[in-house]
Amino acid sequence: MLKIRKIGLTQKRKHNRILYLQKKYEKRVDKETWRINRYKSFVNVVSTNYMMTSWQKIRAKNIIETFPETHISKIPYTYEEIVTSICLYVMKEDGRGRELRFNKDFLISIGLTKNKYEVISENLQSLPELPE
Repeated sequence: MLKIRKIGLTQKRKHNRILYLQKKYEKRVDKETWRINRYKSFVNVVSTNYMMTSWQKIRAKNIIETFPETHISKIPYTYEEIVTSICLYVMKEDGRGRELRFNKDFLISIGLTKNKYEVISENLQSLPELPE
């Protein structure tokens, strides 16, 4: 009797393991989608430090979606620097450019300098058409 219960238990474990793996791989996303979602979530971090409006956050997230992955991989900076530069670019377009100082604690902790910002903003301007 004991042997029969053990066999049934191992079959149940195998079945549960298969279901677990199926669910795990169904929820899995590709690497590019994961990166874009990570970039978009960092926009919220920047917005808390610079009090971005909801329109500016949406615009920055749209730029991140349309910004080609090849452009991001060619830039030798961290994703925090790139996303912060995109947010600063959006705020500057919106008329808040006079407030942007590169000696703030947040920008220093990320490592973003004015030269890095200018490189990324030039890449943004070279894109054919940015979303509204």
